[in-house]
Amino acid sequence: MKSLGCLLVLVVLGCVLLPATALAAVSVGVRVADHERTLPQLSAVTVAQDTALQTRLGAQLARHLAGATTGYQRLDELSMNLHERRLKLYDRLGMGPLRVDLVWPDRSRTVYSMDGNSNRRAGYVTGQSRDPYGNQLPDQSAAQRAGAVSLVGSYQFQNVRNRQAWVRAARAQGIPVHVDTPSATRLQCRWSGTALSCHTE
Repeated sequence: MKSLGCLLVLVVLGCVLLPATALAAVSVGVRVADHERTLPQLSAVTVAQDTALQTRLGAQLARHLAGATTGYQRLDELSMNLHERRLKLYDRLGMGPLRVDLVWPDRSRTVYSMDGNSNRRAGYVTGQSRDPYGNQLPDQSAAQRAGAVSLVGSYQFQNVRNRQAWVRAARAQGIPVHVDTPSATRLQCRWSGTALSCHTE
């Protein structure tokens, strides 16, 4: 996988002290499309299928959010230490964890989270990834009953290619998908009481 490159953080996460009634979770939006020359050409579908990629991306994302991308070891280490302290402050103030919404060039979304105990790596948030049309993407959470049940419902895709991408993600998690109509752009997923299965409509 390519390096995330020189991501200039869109938001400077400063320490703002607010009255208790004004405290809220901290969220950052990062549009990958704004950094096409330096960021990897991925999508939420790709990330959802690959746990190793989720881990690598989380480590890179943490460095960029901290501004630890200068290439100077001592300066990068200082940036990471300051970022860790900031996250711990958010936790103490009840503002953590930090939520990071990655919006990929195809408009699909991946969610990461960090707190004061993240060990310098943003964590992939399962069950929160969405394809370009807002459909929930299957990921490792489907291995658990709650995660599988959350996928129950109807899915609408703009074209067959997008439906195929969703099907690949589902099958990568062991979810059986029956494609009765190759040209279908709708899917239905049902829970039998013990297992999830999907089919085209």
